[in-house]
Amino acid sequence: SAVARAQEALGINRALMAELGTPESRRDMYASLKELADFKYFRTGYIDGLSALPHYEEALEIARAFMVELGTLESRSDVSVLLERIADIEQAHGDLDGALAYCAEGLELDRALKVELGTPESFSRVSIWLKRIAVIEQAGGNLDGALARYEADLAIRCALMAELGTPESRNDVGRALNQVAVIEQARGNLEGALVRYKANLEIRRTLMTE
Repeated sequence: SAVARAQEALGINRALMAELGTPESRRDMYASLKELADFKYFRTGYIDGLSALPHYEEALEIARAFMVELGTLESRSDVSVLLERIADIEQAHGDLDGALAYCAEGLELDRALKVELGTPESFSRVSIWLKRIAVIEQAGGNLDGALARYEADLAIRCALMAELGTPESRNDVGRALNQVAVIEQARGNLEGALVRYKANLEIRRTLMTE
C-alpha cells in the first residue's frame, strides 16, 4: 500500500540522515515524514489525524531548522503549511490551546512575509490565520478575542478592496463584516452588529447590480 511504501521510505531516509547528516538527507527525511503524514491525514481526514500528528511535528522541526538556516520563501512556506495542518488536527480533536499556539506562530510568520512581500496573496495568508484564531477563540468562549481577530481581518480585507476593487475583494469585505456582526450580536452589542450587517447588505446590493 501507499502507506507501507511511505513507511519504508521513511525508515531508509531516517537511517541515511543519521549516517550522513547532510542538508540533502535532512530534506529527504522531511519529504518522507510529510508524505507519510499526508497519506494518513488525507486517507480518513481528521479521524486518522492523530496518527499523522507525530510525523507532522517531526517534519515541522526539520522545516523550522531549514527556515533558520536558509530564510527562503520556500522554507518559510513549508513551516506555514505544517503549522496549519497541525493546528487543524489539534482543533479537530479538541485541543484548542494547542491549536491556538500553532496558529499564533503561523500568524507571526505570515505577518512578517506580508511586510516583506506586500502582495495580495501575503495579505490573504494573514487574513486566513486571523480567521482561524477567531474561530478557536470563539469556540473557547473568548468573544473579545474573537472580535479583535475578526476586526483585524476586516481591516485587511478593506485594504485589499481599496487596492484591487474587484467583486471578489468586495465580497470578502462583506463576509468579514458579517463575521464581526455575528460576534457583536453574541456579545450583546446589537447597535454595533446592526451597523456591520447594514454595511454588508450594501455591498451585497452593489454586487447584485453588477
